[in-house]
Amino acid sequence: MHLAEAIKNQIIYLQYVLDGVQESVDAEVLRPIEGPLRLAQGELSGEARSTCLRLQRQISHWLDLGLSLSRPTVERVLEGLKSLYAATSPPSPLAG
Repeated sequence: MHLAEAIKNQIIYLQYVLDGVQESVDAEVLRPIEGPLRLAQGELSGEARSTCLRLQRQISHWLDLGLSLSRPTVERVLEGLKSLYAATSPPSPLAG
């Protein structure tokens, strides 16, 4: 699976999680995202790699502490994933 597609799948998953969240959510919902981020680090460079490392470290920290995360915190993770997706997806043939 291409890296951009894997990140897109994580975005879809996290959006699904957020659709069901009002206030806070257990950090465990981010566990399925942590592994793919760790694997993606080797394929990224520059700002995308920095974003990936930051997200992966934050998620690992939250998981280690067993925290409940506010909806805005999970939304920031989603925005980080969207930034990674934009950096890894091929440009649209319609862009120009």
